[in-house]
Amino acid sequence: MLLKAFNRSLTEDREKTSLTVAATAADTTITVQAVDTNSWADNDYLIVGEIGSPTAEIMQANGAVADGTSLTIDRSGSAGGLRFSHSVGEPIYRIDFNQVEF
Repeated sequence: MLLKAFNRSLTEDREKTSLTVAATAADTTITVQAVDTNSWADNDYLIVGEIGSPTAEIMQANGAVADGTSLTIDRSGSAGGLRFSHSVGEPIYRIDFNQVEF
């Protein structure tokens, strides 16, 4: 059985930034265009990459977010950084959830 969810709605009207420095697999800090503490916070879920891309992945902010151009991330509370490498310009979306219920 194959279950599919329309998950593009996760990124509609959401805060977005993009990578300004390429990120490699296992990175736990990413350099982005800009973030501010009014929209981004510790434990927020993030999609790194574009939904539908084979390398898009959900990560979680790990640590206090300061206004600026850097985000510390992990795999939703567990150790480990990015699973894939990401190019300059790839989007980073702040999302509300990291799961879908059927």
